[in-house]
Amino acid sequence: MANMNGEPNGQVVKQVADQPVDQDVLYPQEQTDPRLVEARERIDTIDAEIVRLLNERAKESMVIRDIKAELGVPVMSYKREGEVLTNVENANEGPLTTRQLGGFFLNIIDMSRRIQRGKEDVDRPRRDVSSAVLGGGIARGW
Repeated sequence: MANMNGEPNGQVVKQVADQPVDQDVLYPQEQTDPRLVEARERIDTIDAEIVRLLNERAKESMVIRDIKAELGVPVMSYKREGEVLTNVENANEGPLTTRQLGGFFLNIIDMSRRIQRGKEDVDRPRRDVSSAVLGGGIARGW
């Protein structure tokens, strides 16, 4: 597909991406182009929904924590974490790859684990993940 100048869109994107960027500036055309303004407003709405859903998921992790404590079941469940990643893979319709979504969900799983363990540092993501999650993830190319 070509732009108005007859150039392939990929070339135009590369040319724009290679230009120096002032990180503290919104360029006038960014503030006035209604397409960009509307797209950013939609993203802001989506982001707010993601935050709401993550908090809802965190509350469910707390419920699970209480049930596991009552049952004497450990927080870590390799099988369940693998199931979560399989569910993510099965639900993915793109454009994100399974690997990209897997990265998000590994952090979400880690956050849930920390909540269930009662850790105060839930805002500090860990880089190590369980071997079961890695085993399931690597098998899928995550």
